[in-house]
Amino acid sequence: MAQRAYIGIGSNINSPRDNCARAIELICARPDCESVAISSFYKTEPVGMIDQSWFINAVIAIDTVLEPLTLLSILLAIEKKMGRVRNEKWGPRLIDLDILFYGNCILEGPELEIPHPEIARRKFVL
Repeated sequence: MAQRAYIGIGSNINSPRDNCARAIELICARPDCESVAISSFYKTEPVGMIDQSWFINAVIAIDTVLEPLTLLSILLAIEKKMGRVRNEKWGPRLIDLDILFYGNCILEGPELEIPHPEIARRKFVL
């Protein structure tokens, strides 16, 4: 049974808006992720490490039959395909894809927390 998931998308290096748009294309191209809605793009200040460029952010709502950890694996693979390298927590990012919500799921694990624990600090989500 398909679940509604909300994916946060962000970038603040190279061409952030293009990076976000490309990530949305890659997510929507998957047969197991049906796009339901895509937010506007928002310019937001960085959280955590504030001495860096502001971000371009968006949220996409999808219907998916993928389980949360499988969806996370796919999102991480998209980040890698786009060239993301994880150097430091809160640092500049070519692309960042986060599961914000997944149906009514509440999950607290070492790999994934749903709802995303930083939602209240993400103005583009609110």
